[in-house]
Amino acid sequence: MRTMSFSRFQNRVVVALALLLLCGSAEVRGADLWFASQDDLVALNGAPQVHVGSLPGGGNGFAATPGGGVWVASRDLPLLRRFDALGNLELEVIPAAPLQGIALAADGTLWCARPTLDDVWHVAADGGDLGSHPVGSVPYGVAVDRDGFVWVSNSYGNSVTRLDPVSGATTTTPVGFFPTHLGAAPDGTIWVAEKESVTRLDAAGGLLGSADAFGFPLGLTFTLGGEVWVAQQNSHEVLRFDAGGALLGSIPTAWRPRGISARGDGTVEVLCRLGGVVQRFDADGVLLGEVASATPDGLGDLTGLGFALCVDPIGDADGDGVSNALEAQLGFDPLSASSSPATFVRGDANRDGLVLFEDVIGTLAAVLGGGAPVLADCPEALDVNDDAALDLADPIYLISFLFAGGPAPQAPFPVEGPDPAPGLGYPCLP
Repeated sequence: MRTMSFSRFQNRVVVALALLLLCGSAEVRGADLWFASQDDLVALNGAPQVHVGSLPGGGNGFAATPGGGVWVASRDLPLLRRFDALGNLELEVIPAAPLQGIALAADGTLWCARPTLDDVWHVAADGGDLGSHPVGSVPYGVAVDRDGFVWVSNSYGNSVTRLDPVSGATTTTPVGFFPTHLGAAPDGTIWVAEKESVTRLDAAGGLLGSADAFGFPLGLTFTLGGEVWVAQQNSHEVLRFDAGGALLGSIPTAWRPRGISARGDGTVEVLCRLGGVVQRFDADGVLLGEVASATPDGLGDLTGLGFALCVDPIGDADGDGVSNALEAQLGFDPLSASSSPATFVRGDANRDGLVLFEDVIGTLAAVLGGGAPVLADCPEALDVNDDAALDLADPIYLISFLFAGGPAPQAPFPVEGPDPAPGLGYPCLP
């Protein structure tokens, strides 16, 4: 069933956006944190938070989309909705049963756990029914890994099912007691939150290890720094693990943290449901601030960073010409076009996209301090051998390449790309 925005919803969006303009922000943006506040859908990107529309039945499972919108499964009703990046209701689907966890696949389709039917339901991008697959008893969480396999935690079956979406074949791995939320890491491992532990599986479902976590872990997320953060709802803290499963420490939070999601700027947001706040932490676990919100809730990929780094690492979520994974590795936000590495061709002194003899002249003039074109915004392009120095070795290197069969300029070459080591050498501004 397809439903367009209704007038009450539109009026609320207009009011919310007007408030944002008064506070200096332009609009709800694609890199927002999406969550439920009682029966409202909320977007948060700094402050203030924006109540963008009614969410009957509340929100449970969330899956942010590459375009900046979000899929939301209702907490109390058999209802699935998709909103665009501005909070407009694009699509409404009535499933055969209430949904729990949801996860977005690279092809834009959605996978949803249906606890009362013991299956996982496949939904087309336009809301069409693509069928269902039986899994274990009372499925809870859903994740899609880097190879496109679908993973489902079976809360009453104390197991995790791995589904091949092409053949429909499944394999099941026993895990700890009452598995709930789970997530696929960029390195191919699968992390599972259980009643009193956190378990790690390899890409084939093999058990890699388990760590005690007696505070009833629920939400989990993967940070740009390669860590795994797990929200402990009963002990009011977040546990930090390294990619290998070693516990790095814990971070105290407000009351009853549930949802948690990393951002592309390196921070992590925690939804503290009974504490009535959304808390933001830096990569070291230092509290940066909090925003009051009535019972903030929601589990899943609340910002879209998980999709960008794991499900679609070679894609380009913000359309800046740099892949999601590479942009994150370089320290930029793959979800925001305003946080983008500059692209250039090494050795291209006049910025025409080609490396020719005139670039030798330009590089030589720059090195000797002459009046030829000097890339004031990107001197790194003149460092042809990428040795973090601008000297005569650079034009000599370029002459050798062009006329004597010498080695090519270092990356990025021969097409535009970001500096693979932006912390070394010279700046290159967008």
